[in-house]
Amino acid sequence: MKKILASASVLVALAGIAAADGIIVSPAGNFAVGINAGGSIFTNNSFNTSIGTLGYVGFQRVGDSYDPINPGTPTEGWAMALNGINARGDDYFIGSSGISLISESYLPSSAVIVHDINGGQARKTQRYSFLQNNVIGIEVTVTNTSGGAINSALYNREVDWDILPSFFSEFARTDALVGDVVDSSYFGFEDRDANTPFAFFGGVGGGLYGLGDLGAGMTIDLIALNGGAIADGDSVTFYVFHAISQLAQSENALRNQLYAQGAEWLATGISSSGPGPGAYHAAMGYARTLIPAPGALALLGVAGLVARRRR
Repeated sequence: MKKILASASVLVALAGIAAADGIIVSPAGNFAVGINAGGSIFTNNSFNTSIGTLGYVGFQRVGDSYDPINPGTPTEGWAMALNGINARGDDYFIGSSGISLISESYLPSSAVIVHDINGGQARKTQRYSFLQNNVIGIEVTVTNTSGGAINSALYNREVDWDILPSFFSEFARTDALVGDVVDSSYFGFEDRDANTPFAFFGGVGGGLYGLGDLGAGMTIDLIALNGGAIADGDSVTFYVFHAISQLAQSENALRNQLYAQGAEWLATGISSSGPGPGAYHAAMGYARTLIPAPGALALLGVAGLVARRRR
């Protein structure tokens, strides 16, 4: 069920951080991503960008304004529980909490946002860049600044999709749980507490869900990723990303593009009308290691890399 969109200014005031949104545009100028002070994706503010003034942007395909995050109640957010203490960034749904903005910087096609987590427990750095024109990658680095070990660390990311041509009526597909991904969801309005298991579980083996007002969520175990407790002063780095279909790109083609990019886990939002002439699909995913540049994949052989990733 949709909820009434509260103003960003009110939510930011509750979070205790300065309002600091921005919009970045892919190098080719055909995709745009809005980023807000909580480190999540969406802004209703207007900004002058490299291709002109844009506003109300989640993840937008500029040519036809397709944006699966913007309609309804925009929400794309994260939560992180370190030693059981939760913090979250989601300025446009329930508000951010447990975080304070350290710094932010924007370039035409990239951005960096740094937060203090839970009053000195950790520092979280998010680096946004276009891995491909239709793929926004977020390199997330969590540094322990607590003075002691972090023995439990869960991070989740969630998004609500409203996909053309029938808003609030789409399918969602989740991959099987794998490696560091220990929980998944096919709904975008889950509890923003990383300690809490998802209510709309995507299944150990993954699954296809719908029709409905659907989205995606994933929880990553940072202790498993790190190979043990995170010592004071140490950092752990991983990647999350969003993608939307290029014109006439099918769901399967979008998924294969992301596996070739290095994805280890994916969820996709699927138009209720099928590919159609515009191909309205969306995806969110996770990768543990540095995502290869597309040029490097040609040398490795895309088919071989996809096969290895899926085993």
